[in-house]
Amino acid sequence: MQNTSGAGAALRPGARGAPGRRRARAAALAALLLALLLAAALDHETAGAQDAEPLCRADLVVVRGEPCLYPGTEHRFAVDRLGRGRFLFFSDAAAISVPGLRIDGQRIHLAAHAQGDGSWLIASAGEPPQDAGVPAPEPEPGEGAFAWTVTRDLGALAEGHGTPTGLWGDGATLWLLENATVEGDALYGYALEDPGEEATLIALAPENALPRGVWSDGETLWVADSGSGRVFAYDAASGEREEGREFALAEANAGARGIWSDGETLWALDAASGALFAYDLRTGAPLGRRALDPENASPHGLWSDGATAWVSDHAGARLFAYRLPPAPAGAGELERAPGDDFLALGEAGNESPRGIWSDGAVMYVADANDDRVYSYHMPPAAQPATGEGGPSPDPSETPAGDAEGDDDDAEGWPRCLRGELREQGFSLVVYEGGSVDDLAACAQGLGVTALYALDGGEWVSYIADAPAFVNRPFGELFAGGLPALTPLLVTTAQPSPADPVEEPAEGTAEEGGDAPAEDDAGEDDAGGAGDGRGSATVIANTGGIGVSHRHDCADGARLPRFGWAEGDAVEVLAEGAGRCAGWLRVEADGIASWVREQYVSGFAGALPDTPRRISRVIANTGGIGVSHRTDCADGARLPRFGWAEGDAVEVLARGHGRCAGWLLARADGVASWVREQYLTAP
Repeated sequence: MQNTSGAGAALRPGARGAPGRRRARAAALAALLLALLLAAALDHETAGAQDAEPLCRADLVVVRGEPCLYPGTEHRFAVDRLGRGRFLFFSDAAAISVPGLRIDGQRIHLAAHAQGDGSWLIASAGEPPQDAGVPAPEPEPGEGAFAWTVTRDLGALAEGHGTPTGLWGDGATLWLLENATVEGDALYGYALEDPGEEATLIALAPENALPRGVWSDGETLWVADSGSGRVFAYDAASGEREEGREFALAEANAGARGIWSDGETLWALDAASGALFAYDLRTGAPLGRRALDPENASPHGLWSDGATAWVSDHAGARLFAYRLPPAPAGAGELERAPGDDFLALGEAGNESPRGIWSDGAVMYVADANDDRVYSYHMPPAAQPATGEGGPSPDPSETPAGDAEGDDDDAEGWPRCLRGELREQGFSLVVYEGGSVDDLAACAQGLGVTALYALDGGEWVSYIADAPAFVNRPFGELFAGGLPALTPLLVTTAQPSPADPVEEPAEGTAEEGGDAPAEDDAGEDDAGGAGDGRGSATVIANTGGIGVSHRHDCADGARLPRFGWAEGDAVEVLAEGAGRCAGWLRVEADGIASWVREQYVSGFAGALPDTPRRISRVIANTGGIGVSHRTDCADGARLPRFGWAEGDAVEVLARGHGRCAGWLLARADGVASWVREQYLTAP
């Protein structure tokens, strides 16, 4: 009898068994795949935080390939393949310190240093570092003409107000321009009686993308623009544009800065021309042009009481005073009124003055970098703009500098490019900071034909008068503007050698190794010309190849495509010591560079063999400390940067020739010249 239940039935191979097994395997595989997908989703939910980049914070160790994210931004601190730390536009092998730079409306504070094993330690991030737990003393209000009032200052600016320029007030409100790096150009109004009140905002026209100066008669707001060479007009109440009241500026006034008017004549500054232009406010017709004092080479803000005109200057951190011409027509030089100069802005920390305005009793001065509008007592003779002017007070004493008795306005600080600018050839300088347009206007006024900036070891160029596509990489690199003290290599004419020295082939006298620390502008100085006191030396023993320029005493610190040919005469500025032993700091054609001693003929070294590291301490300054310097000269000071008495530094070189009596020292990633008398053994 046949079994019909199927129980105990045997399946023959090749009958129904294979399809059944395939279906079973497929079902099992689908179940396994689903389980894996579920597990992956769960892992993503639970471990996603572990995969995210950590936030930069104090005591965090950062290694190559594992960067950290600065809180509240998309900026990353990373370690590159050479062990250098990189953050924003900073790169160094030893230490990086960002002391509260304002970027895209946010203050950035970060300090980090290398630990010697390829890793970096974040010392602080997001908050200003504390100095040994001792709070900084509160500033004390000053009395008398030109003194800092402190109490009348406008504190923190509005969110997003990170690039202030021109300033004007009506007694109740301070109107301060914002020149945003990407978009958001606007005019902010701050209530003087209630600084905490939310700022009024007037958006500017898209064409008004580089606002520099503002003035109003109470009904119309005029805004000068340095990009379009035009004065725009807006209704003061509604913010609506009034194109019928606008006018174009003179061609020589295309780089306009601050403006001021008495209701009939509008006066407009120009940085590239170094002049004050006059226009008929009603028609826009040009009336005259007056030259500024050559020392007032970085003008920004303008205000007048009708008799005296004040012009803010970035490079000198001061306000220059002039007699306003009684008749706007004509040409010539503005008459100076030095007794009415504001000289102590730097002492208040107002190192980057921009727009200015006064109510007759107090002068308000906006600062480009520190989120503040400062206030100073006006001289007794000054009046509100609607009143009469008076005679100037007696000239006041210039405030003292640091222990060396510096003069910030000494030769060697030309206009917005700091460092000695050669009439021909290359010069290493630092830029005061600002937009690419500001830099271009400055360069044009100084006769600079080309500028070069380092980006990851490569030179990026800006060529004057070149088509836009040629300079596009430079503009993209500094789309947000150039930070203060950005080092640049510039040319004012074709250099003497037709072509820069090529990089020597491997195995030659210039054979190099890994790239060293990229030093800051303090070491890439633009020392002055030799005066005959330096050693008479030439480049030699290179097999006809020549040597490359270097920003540090290391084989890998070359500046690509730049150098000296064999036989070129150079002046020895300093003999290397410590880790720089065997190297010389030399100069020619306005360029200072490190060269191995074996490739410089005619120099007899004076230093004995020295240890690998020579430590010294800043001393004998009466507690004042010393400023950082781009050259071995009293006038080459970098404002607001320096070392305090007692700070430890490493000596890199001893000065020779015109640098005799100076030492090149380094600490915290910064190299600077210091007089020998202010350094002592620890």
